[in-house]
Amino acid sequence: MAPGLSWRTKTYSPEYILKQVGSSKGHGGIGFLFWNARNDYAKPFAAMPVMLANPKIYLQIATPATTTAASSPARLEKPAAAAAEVHQ
Repeated sequence: MAPGLSWRTKTYSPEYILKQVGSSKGHGGIGFLFWNARNDYAKPFAAMPVMLANPKIYLQIATPATTTAASSPARLEKPAAAAAEVHQ
């Protein structure tokens, strides 16, 4: 791999990943992306168990979605059933 594609930090480690992801969330970030030109994701994979064990620090906690009448499964099936009746 070309030298220009290496990460430009001497501290690229699982701890570095945890610091970056934690700082992102701490400053209002709602997500993160790991990308590596060498396609080497060993460091993020090593950090992932710590992130999963501490979601309040590193991950966006999803809130349960509420079902409305417009999005309920019964409501979604009606147009398909009505269309089938029209084509019969």
